[in-house]
Amino acid sequence: MTVWADETDPLADPEPEAPAVVISDMTAQSVGVKKIQLSWTGSEEGLVYQVYRAKSVEGAFEPIDETTETTYIDKGLSPAKTYYYCIVCGDAASETVSAVPFPAVDLSGKRSGDGTKLSWTKSDYATGYQLFRRYSEEESWKRIKTVSASKSSYKDSYALSGKASYYRIRPIYRKNKNAKAVRGQFSQEIKRGAIYRVFIETGHGIDSQGRWDPGATWNGYQEAKLMIPIAQSMTNYLRQSHVYVYTDAFDGNNINLLAAIKKAKTKKLSAMVHIHCDAYMKPSGTLPLYRTKAQKKLAKKLNTGVHSTIDIPNRGLEYRDDLISLKRNCGTVACLFETGSIKNDNKLLRKKYDAYGKGLAKGMCNYLGIDFVE
Repeated sequence: MTVWADETDPLADPEPEAPAVVISDMTAQSVGVKKIQLSWTGSEEGLVYQVYRAKSVEGAFEPIDETTETTYIDKGLSPAKTYYYCIVCGDAASETVSAVPFPAVDLSGKRSGDGTKLSWTKSDYATGYQLFRRYSEEESWKRIKTVSASKSSYKDSYALSGKASYYRIRPIYRKNKNAKAVRGQFSQEIKRGAIYRVFIETGHGIDSQGRWDPGATWNGYQEAKLMIPIAQSMTNYLRQSHVYVYTDAFDGNNINLLAAIKKAKTKKLSAMVHIHCDAYMKPSGTLPLYRTKAQKKLAKKLNTGVHSTIDIPNRGLEYRDDLISLKRNCGTVACLFETGSIKNDNKLLRKKYDAYGKGLAKGMCNYLGIDFVE
């Protein structure tokens, strides 16, 4: 058979096809507050790769650069924005990957005493963290704290009493204290249940001059000492019912009225109760004192609670506008509760203090709108 020079020999071996290009193991990760590094594996050396980027998952990919390396750093990005990438070489393309230059940290929270302890993972590039809180999904976020990069937790004891709270956090970066902050991506939003806080002040005791004020007295009994077990009992039952209580009842009634009110102002409370008993010449029975409409509601709930556990006369409620404990603004609703006469109810106050405190706690739980836990 004659084979001409420009003809292909049908019996000759065909030219081998070039191997298909394969791009695999594509990754993207933050390497700075405005940088993302891409890495991939190529099937052979000497290839030229086109780097494509999109600004949203549905967005169009656009070429931003080319390289013969199998790594690439994209710079000058918006810190809290998500970017999407793929690598193209000839007819081959990598899978799509995404990353955030200054990514979010993972946030968690749990109850701790009178507040919520928030904890988070640390960011490699942060010089601090900004914490935000709100009370419903309809509210705007309010920044509550900025902490240093050395911290990975913060206890929030300043959320409103009785309200569930929502939290989120973002890392920030500053070159120096005068530089404008570069803000990272927000974390996921977390919700934590309401924490109820009240202040129980035991009447009289140590006065503002550091002297002992016994309050009403009769036959060797002192109001300031007689009220301590009742206040302790009320506190214990409230704590069993998951209410956080500030009180001087376990410290020998050592906080005077003005100091207690001043301390209460620094807390986020649902209510404050002043536990007293009446003078020896007063008749038997309970007598909660109030000044405002809101205080009257609290007084009524406490009185109803007491009469569900104690057999004692009911003298009703009394309006008073001359008492510091009701007039001085402690930042919450207050009630002065006269538990009875130091003479005519003496035995009951001494012997039935646990039941009395239980009744007061029941009334407080009813006021707060929560279940009483016995």
